Amino acid sequence: MKNENGFTLIEVLIAFAILSVSLAALYMTFSSSFVRSSHLQAEQQALTLAREKLATIPLSGLIQPYEEKYEEEGYSLQVVVSDLTETVSLTIPVTVVVTWQSSTGEQELVIRTYRLSDPSNG
Repeated sequence: MKNENGFTLIEVLIAFAILSVSLAALYMTFSSSFVRSSHLQAEQQALTLAREKLATIPLSGLIQPYEEKYEEEGYSLQVVVSDLTETVSLTIPVTVVVTWQSSTGEQELVIRTYRLSDPSNG
């Protein structure tokens, strides 16, 4: 009788094949999680910049519509205060658009809101 101590070449090759497929699946999972995480981080930064810009818009003194553009930390911001004559007298429509480049192309975040105007201005 032959003493079989160890693995045959076929068993080793099959084990390596199973290990390779498992590692490839893990790599794909981790790489897609990393891409998604970096996308969410960029989106969160865009939201923070948009909120900061909204906070700097004055509550009083907005008489005419205007538009401003900024470049900040790799993001392009555009603040648009719409025509005040088309709205209810105490509200001012404001739009903040943030765009940035990501690995999947240009991304855009849009916030549309209304600010209360100063009643003594109009």
